[in-house]
Amino acid sequence: MKKILAGILCVVLLCAVLPLGAFSVSAADGTCGKNVSWELDFAAKKLTISGTGAMTDYGEGEFSPWYTLTSYYNTVVIEEGVTTVGRRAFYSCNNITSVKIANSVTKIGDYAFTRCTALNGIALPNSVISIGCNAFEYCEKLRTVTFGKNLKTIGEKAFRLCTVLSAVTLPNGLTTIESNAFAGCAALKKAVLPDSLTAIDDYAFWSVNSAFTIACHAGTAAEKYAISRSIPYTLLHTAADLVRIKMVIMYGIAAPTYDENGDGVMDVRDLVTLKKQLA
Repeated sequence: MKKILAGILCVVLLCAVLPLGAFSVSAADGTCGKNVSWELDFAAKKLTISGTGAMTDYGEGEFSPWYTLTSYYNTVVIEEGVTTVGRRAFYSCNNITSVKIANSVTKIGDYAFTRCTALNGIALPNSVISIGCNAFEYCEKLRTVTFGKNLKTIGEKAFRLCTVLSAVTLPNGLTTIESNAFAGCAALKKAVLPDSLTAIDDYAFWSVNSAFTIACHAGTAAEKYAISRSIPYTLLHTAADLVRIKMVIMYGIAAPTYDENGDGVMDVRDLVTLKKQLA
C-alpha cells in the first residue's frame, strides 16, 4: 500500500512541476456560456471562442478558465454567433497581442480586456453597441482603436490609462461618454466627436496630453463640452458649410467668416483648403 501511495504522490508532483509541453497536449477546451465554448490551440497560440449567445460574465475575483493558460496564446478569435464578450473574460491576459471580434458581438463587458498589457490595437465591429466600464483599462500598449458605426455608449474608465493611445475618432450615433472614459491617456492629442453626443461626463478626457484638442461641429454638445472645459477645439464643416462659403466668395452674400487657411483673407484658397478637409 505504501508503494502505491508513493507512486501516486510522484505522479501528482510531476504534474505540478512539469510544463504543459512535457505532455502530448495539443489543445484545451471547455465551456464559457450556455451555448458558447472555448478552445486553445497550443501550436497556433490561438484561443477561439465559438457558439451562439452570450459569454459567461465572471464576478469580482473570478477568472476565466483560460486565465491560467495565458502564456500559451497571443491571439484571440471570437467567432460569428457569439453576442457578448463577458465581464472579466480576458482580464489580465497579458500576452494577447491580437483580438478579432465577429460582427455578431453587441456588447463588450465590464473589465473584458483590462490589463491586456500587450494588446496594441483593436477593431470593434459595427455590431457593438456598448463598451463596458473599465473594458480596456490599463492596456498600456494600445495604440489604435477603430470604433464600429453603431456604438452608443462608452462606459466609465473604458480606456483609462491607455497611455500610448494618441487619437480617437468616435462614430456618429454615439450618445454617451461616461466618467474617466479616456482619463490618463497621456498621449491622447485629438478626439473627433460626433454630432450625436448628448452626454459627455466632465472628466471623460481628464488628464490627457497637454496638447489635446477636440474636433466637432458647431452648436453641438461636443462644442459646448470643449468650451465648458476650456479645451481647444476646431470646427468640422458640413456640405452645407461649403455651400455657404461658396455663396460668400462667389456672390458676396453675407455669412459667417470661414478663413480656412488662416491667412486673414477669405477667398478661393479657403475653398481649396476646405475641400481637402472634407475629402
